[in-house]
Amino acid sequence: MSPLLITVANQKGGSGKTTLAMLLSEALLRRGYATCVLDADPQASAWKWAHRAAAGASAFPVPVHRLHAQDQDGFLGQVRAQLLELPSRRSVVVLDTPPRLDSAALFWALCASDRLLVPVQPHVAYLDALEEFVALLERVDTHRKSLGARPLVCASVLLSGSGRRRSEALLTQALTRALPWPVLRTALPERAAYADAFNYRTSLAALARTSRARATLAALSKEILR
Repeated sequence: MSPLLITVANQKGGSGKTTLAMLLSEALLRRGYATCVLDADPQASAWKWAHRAAAGASAFPVPVHRLHAQDQDGFLGQVRAQLLELPSRRSVVVLDTPPRLDSAALFWALCASDRLLVPVQPHVAYLDALEEFVALLERVDTHRKSLGARPLVCASVLLSGSGRRRSEALLTQALTRALPWPVLRTALPERAAYADAFNYRTSLAALARTSRARATLAALSKEILR
């Protein structure tokens, strides 16, 4: 049994992709899983998060490694090397990807992964871009079948606002109906703790008054691992 490889992907910048990848990895570590984050995004947001945390008062508890490969063999070789660093049981690798559908690294990651998490927000932009993302996953599925690999298990995580506006509720319903994969029951509502963790480049554990935020991430990690 090899470590579980989870890719977090969205074609839209500012979608909360890196925040989800980093805080999910922290939640998995708290559940007792050996965990690391692989950063395949040229912007290196996850790697910078961990690097700046290490330079501050509190290091991020999960190691983050950058992927620099220029071709598929090199990319997969770097991923396998990190997988081999972890124990075969109770271990998870979270892979943060570029926010571009034409990214080769995104395609390689999706072909290699066990699961895909797609963070979505109740905005029209996510509905407008959905068709292109689904087309990419169809190409990934065709390639995986040619390799004899199992289908990629996909799910979305709703990064919601207050939920009080009628327009937000309607867009959430529209997204749920339009997505060809399930939306996880555990949503991440707007919380200052998530924004603070990103802005200050630290972990939730290092921040004060984050018990509710950490409880939500714990529930999300449990649902993902089912």
